[in-house]
Amino acid sequence: MIIFKYIYNRCNKGVIQMVLASFVFLILTYVLMIFVNGLANQMPLNGITTGDVSYKYPNLFQPAGVTFAIWGLIYLGLFVFILYQGAQLKQLDEITSKRLFININLLFSLIAILNMCWLFLWHYDRIALSTIVMVGLLITLIVTFKIIDKDVLFIRSVVSLYLGWISVALIANFTILLVKIGTPNLGNIAVSLTIIMIFIGGLITLLWTYKEKEYVFSFVILWAYLGILLRHFRKENLDQTYPMIQLSVLIMMISIISFDLFVVFKK
Repeated sequence: MIIFKYIYNRCNKGVIQMVLASFVFLILTYVLMIFVNGLANQMPLNGITTGDVSYKYPNLFQPAGVTFAIWGLIYLGLFVFILYQGAQLKQLDEITSKRLFININLLFSLIAILNMCWLFLWHYDRIALSTIVMVGLLITLIVTFKIIDKDVLFIRSVVSLYLGWISVALIANFTILLVKIGTPNLGNIAVSLTIIMIFIGGLITLLWTYKEKEYVFSFVILWAYLGILLRHFRKENLDQTYPMIQLSVLIMMISIISFDLFVVFKK
């Protein structure tokens, strides 16, 4: 009996050390991510800002610049998540909960690392590789969302906020990749491609809402689509040159809002 108790205490001590190490690693990767993102645009990295890379490959899916302000909300949400994890340190009684705590910390750290990897690849014009990294980021966010308890609504919302934006960003990234390899960025082919991308994003949103009964994801997609619409309406941008794209965006926005309301009231 004494031997089993000794083994248990040793295992528990090892897990506690891993808990603390994972939390410290979480803080370090978050701080480094913020630093690298700020530096990338202030230096700027490779002599070009993040937005300038997008402008090198003009396309009809790209939203207005103001839309990217959502990054501030995402980073703020991640900061609050770190505070939440810090508060949880004293409440971890079971070894199983400690292991979950470690896994979540490591997943969030991986998200930060993938964020930085994407940034370097993007700034050095490695669009194909940056798209692959973004797929990895999307998968990591989905896994993170799935393992977080449904009762922890705020943390799930933070992940969903990031997940929704990366879903749109991945479509935009892929569109830019198509432009880089020679797909027309204007004209009928570009219009058709953009409409397809808009409907793909909308359908993914409807499926997510139906399956998860979660609405932050929808909010992010609506925000991104509003940004696309704004760019198409502005005189200094596309100035209503492509009415079919505007109509497609409006149809999907109305569909998302209507479906969200349907799911809410169906409860």
